[in-house]
Amino acid sequence: MKHYLIDMDDTLYQHRGKLDYDSVNEDSRLTYLCKQCPHPKYIYTNATFGHADILLQKMNLSDHFKKIYSRDDKIRSSDILISSMKPDINSALSVEVSINRKYKNEKNTFYFFDDLLENLYTGKNRNWTTIWISPLFYERVKYSFVDYAFPNMKLALEYLNKYNS
Repeated sequence: MKHYLIDMDDTLYQHRGKLDYDSVNEDSRLTYLCKQCPHPKYIYTNATFGHADILLQKMNLSDHFKKIYSRDDKIRSSDILISSMKPDINSALSVEVSINRKYKNEKNTFYFFDDLLENLYTGKNRNWTTIWISPLFYERVKYSFVDYAFPNMKLALEYLNKYNS
C-alpha cells in the first residue's frame, strides 16, 4: 500500500516567509486533488501539531489526512514516540514504524513530499520515493536522491493521481 507523507510548511501550504493564519483559505483544486488521491495521506512536519491542525482546518483538508506526525508527538500521542525531528533518520523511522504497525499485513511503500533537500535525502535513505516541492524544481537533476520535483503540491498530486495510482 502506498502512503503519502506530506510536509506542511512550504510544501502543502506555501507561504515562503511570513505566515498569517487569517489569510489561509481553502484552495478548491487542492481539496479536490486530495480527495481524488486513493492513498492514505499524513502530515509529517517539524512544526507543532496545533500549527498543522489549524492550517488543515483553514484549508478544509482535515478530513483527507489520517494523522499528523509533528514535533510534539512525544507529548500528544500514545502509539508513537518521535524523539527527533527531520532530517534525523530516527524521526523517519518512527513514522514508518507507526504506519507499518497499523498496516502490518500490507507491503507498505512511502512517498515523501518536502521542500527541504536534507529531509528528502533522509527519506531516500529509508528507500522512500521522494518528491521535492520547490520553486527550483527544475534543478531536480542535480540531486540523485530526488525522484520527482514540482513547483507545488497541486501539480504533484495531479501528476501522481494520473500516473501513480
